[in-house]
Amino acid sequence: GGGYDDIDAMRDATTGSTGIIGGNTGSNSGNAAKCFEPNVMNTSGVRVIDGDTVEVTQLSGQSERVRLLGIDAPESAQEYGAESTTDLSQCVNNAIVTIEWTERDKYDRLLGKVIANNVDCNLNQLQKGAAWHYKEYQSSQTPYDRIEYANAEIVARLNGRGLWANRYPIKPSDYRSGKNSSNLNFNND
Repeated sequence: GGGYDDIDAMRDATTGSTGIIGGNTGSNSGNAAKCFEPNVMNTSGVRVIDGDTVEVTQLSGQSERVRLLGIDAPESAQEYGAESTTDLSQCVNNAIVTIEWTERDKYDRLLGKVIANNVDCNLNQLQKGAAWHYKEYQSSQTPYDRIEYANAEIVARLNGRGLWANRYPIKPSDYRSGKNSSNLNFNND
């Protein structure tokens, strides 16, 4: 990214308009044009799998797995994994839940934002220190959400909330790949 496309995208995100974001920015990234106009799914039930995955029942009765876009929560067996799952459960518990999504991941899960009683549960996970902002996949987020989610993680870190109470928490991606504390990047970049 970079250049005028990002400026236009930021203006569109802050004014509430939507449109095609991307195009040729002079980089070799080869990014195709991206539309952030989400599909909206109403649900009749939600089951929390872990801190960044839910299974929802649509009004039709069909179920779908949803991976929360823009965050990466500790794995269930990882330090703070159970607390992260609890935090997400508290966000969706007894709430009217909708899913805003634009694509599926390689496991055929919807990638989306979980909205419970008008609360962005993805952002809530970051604010509570229950997840990292998943920067590796932030290109799927709106420019506004990228900034809001990154800032939420920074504030949670600075205040030692949740997993940030540990001085050197292990990123879930490092945990999944078997990296240990002797070769971690402690800046969590």
